[in-house]
Amino acid sequence: MKQKVAKTDFSEKNLPHNRKEVFFDCVKLYWQKLLLLGLIMLACAVPLLTVSAVCDTVQQGLSRQLEDGVIDKVAYNGQTAWLRFAEALIDIPCYVIVCIGLSGTVRVTRQMIWAEPLFFANDFADGIKQNWLTFCLCGFLVSLLNVYLAFAESSGGGLPAYLPLGVVTIVVLPTALWMMSASSVYNIGIGKNITNSFVLYIKTPFVTWLFVALFASVAIPGLIGFVALRCIFLAVFIVVLLPAFVMLWQLVCYSYFDKFINKQAYPEIVDKGIWRL
Repeated sequence: MKQKVAKTDFSEKNLPHNRKEVFFDCVKLYWQKLLLLGLIMLACAVPLLTVSAVCDTVQQGLSRQLEDGVIDKVAYNGQTAWLRFAEALIDIPCYVIVCIGLSGTVRVTRQMIWAEPLFFANDFADGIKQNWLTFCLCGFLVSLLNVYLAFAESSGGGLPAYLPLGVVTIVVLPTALWMMSASSVYNIGIGKNITNSFVLYIKTPFVTWLFVALFASVAIPGLIGFVALRCIFLAVFIVVLLPAFVMLWQLVCYSYFDKFINKQAYPEIVDKGIWRL
C-alpha cells in the first residue's frame, strides 16, 4: 500500500503556536480517540439516559390518563411531583457514574493537549485514580441541586423556594467546572482546589458562564417530545461534541492557569504543548 508523503519537510512551523491551533491539531490527529472517549462517556451516561426515558414515558402515560379523565388534575399533579422527585433521587448515583467517566476523559485530553505520549487505556485509568474523588464530589453536588429543584417544583413555593437554589447554583456550577479542570493538572487537596477554583471563577466570570451555558446545552434535546428521538440526539451530542467541549474548556483553563498560577509556581508547564514563534 502506497503511503502519502508530505510535500515539505516537517519543521517547527508545522507545530501549534497557540491554543486555537492546539485544539484543531488534536481534533485532526486524535479524532478517532475523541470519538472513543465519546462512546465511553455515552456508556457512562446510559443509566442517566435510561432513568430519564423511563420517567418521561411514565409522565406521558399520566398525561394521557388526565386527558382521558382516568385521573383528575389534583391526582395528576401529585403523581407528577412524586415522579419528578423520585427521578431526581435515582439520578444521584447516575450523575456520579457520568463524572467517573469524565475523570478519565480529562486525563486523556490533557495528554493530547500537552503533546505527551498517550496510552489510552492506561491514561484513562490513571485519570480515574487521580481525579475520581473531585469529580464524584462535583457530580454529587450537582445531583443535590437537581433534588432541591424537584422539591421546589413540587412544593410550589415560588420565589422563596427557588432563590436559595439560584444562589447556590451561581456558586457551585462554575466552581465545579474549574475544579474538574484543575484536578487534571495539580495534585492538591479538595479544600485547596475549591478555594483556587472559586477565585479563578471570580476572576473570569464571563468566560466561565459561557462554558456553563455550553455544557448546559446538552439539555436542549430534552425539549424534544418523542422519547426515542430525544435519546438519539443526546447520544450524538455526547459522542461527537462532549469530548470536544471538554478539550476546549481545558485549553481555556490552562491559559488562565498559566496566567494566574503557573508563571510563579509551575513555570515548567507554562505553554506546555505550544511552540511559540
